[in-house]
Amino acid sequence: MKVSIIANPPDLSAYVAEMLRAWGLVSCDRVAPEGIEALDPAATPVVIVPVSASAPLHAGLLAYAKRGGTLIVLAPEGELAQAAGLVHKGRKRTPLRLRISEYPAAGVAGEDLPIVGDVHWYEFQAGVEQSGQVRGLAYLSFPGSFQGESVGAVEAMVGQGRIVALAFDLPRCVLLLRQGDPAHIETVGYQ
Repeated sequence: MKVSIIANPPDLSAYVAEMLRAWGLVSCDRVAPEGIEALDPAATPVVIVPVSASAPLHAGLLAYAKRGGTLIVLAPEGELAQAAGLVHKGRKRTPLRLRISEYPAAGVAGEDLPIVGDVHWYEFQAGVEQSGQVRGLAYLSFPGSFQGESVGAVEAMVGQGRIVALAFDLPRCVLLLRQGDPAHIETVGYQ
C-alpha cells in the first residue's frame, strides 16, 4: 500500500515519513500541495495531512476522500474538521492520555497512551454520532481524571472514502516523546 504525505516542512511532514519507514512502511512519499488534485485513490489509498494544511487545500483533499481515498488529518480545522463531524473548541493543556475505544492497537494492552505537544479540543457536531457516518475511535483525558474527556480520534465516512482525524499533532507528540528511528536522533528532516 502506498501512503502519501502532504509536504509541509514546518509541520514535520519529513518526520512523518521517517516514522512510517521506521515502522516498516517503505512505500510512502511526500506530495506537493499542488499535486493533490492528481492523486488517484486506487494508486494512493492513504494521504496524511499535516497540522496546518491551509484552507485552499481543503477542497482538493475532500474531493480526494469523496473519490474513495482515506485522509488521515492531524488537528483538522475549517472544512476538514467539519467534514470529520467535529466542532473545534480551542486547545487543551498537556500531558493527556489517549484511551483507544475502537480497533485494537498492536503492543497496547489496555493502557492509555501519553499525548504531549499541540492538542486540540473537539466535540462532535450535534447529532453526528447518531447518523452512523462518524464514530469515535479514541478519547483524550487528563491523567488520573475522567472529567474533561474529549474526542481524540474519529473516523468519518465522506463520499466513497473516509477521514480519520486526530486531535493532536502526532509527529510532534512522537518527537517530544523521543521516539522514531534511533539512527536520526538529534537530526532535522529525513531524506
